[in-house]
Amino acid sequence: MKPVRDASPVEPIDGDILSCVVQVRPGRGLEIAARLEALPGVEVHGGAEVDRLVVTIEDQVGHRAADQLGALPLIEGVINAVLIYHCDGRALRADPQAAEG
Repeated sequence: MKPVRDASPVEPIDGDILSCVVQVRPGRGLEIAARLEALPGVEVHGGAEVDRLVVTIEDQVGHRAADQLGALPLIEGVINAVLIYHCDGRALRADPQAAEG
């Protein structure tokens, strides 16, 4: 007999979640971090003091994470943005018990 999964009170994620490192011009880490935080779905987790920002980007209505990532190097002061991790939220919605058969 298979165990019964508890219903999660958290709404499952539908879209992509990306993690990246954003390298910025020397001395501009705090400034660029604040600018990135103002973008939909973007969160800066650290690195401003060393001008290498650890960033996550989540799909938002009207703002795809991949498009946000692609636009980061266009921001003045950003040298580059390198994708580190990608999670397809649709995969998280899949029923793991269905795969067990």
